[in-house]
Amino acid sequence: MTQISQNTQIAPVKKQVDIEKKVKRLAKSLGISVGIFAVILTLFYFFVGWFYRVDSINMYPTLADGDLVVYEKITPIAAKDIVVYEYAGKVHIGRVFGVEGDEVGLRTDGYTTINGSLPYETHIFYPTFPVEKSIKYPLTVSPGHVFILGDYRTGAVDSRTFGEIPLSQVKGKVYLLLLRQRGLYN
Repeated sequence: MTQISQNTQIAPVKKQVDIEKKVKRLAKSLGISVGIFAVILTLFYFFVGWFYRVDSINMYPTLADGDLVVYEKITPIAAKDIVVYEYAGKVHIGRVFGVEGDEVGLRTDGYTTINGSLPYETHIFYPTFPVEKSIKYPLTVSPGHVFILGDYRTGAVDSRTFGEIPLSQVKGKVYLLLLRQRGLYN
């Protein structure tokens, strides 16, 4: 009987040691996974792109206040791209209307021109008037700059207020609408 009682005491101790080893391995594995995930997120932020929560009506109806988008930094910026950019320490969102060398015009009847022609803009429902008196139109976009307009032209704060935006201030091109915060249709 002595042998049986010793064996029965050893088995629970061995099981407890096995459980402790498994917990340690799981904790180590989880720590490594979290570390790798943090490195991937950091690399994504600095080299690929990030998330931006729309906090204005500048891009209405295309994007609404509260929408969550993903922007990327890899693809070169082109006309008609929706971009996230920084001006005076605040992050904004808008659509590239003119790129380097383009002639941007804002007519008195509320229409825009690009290189002397009316652009095809199916997403614009509001007139576009100049905002800042110091910006003279037609304006030729300088090298290394873009001219950005919001889709909600009567209420957007954009290049009509700020002037041309340096490409160095453009954080990236919107790649994906991740989440509609206020429902599918506003």
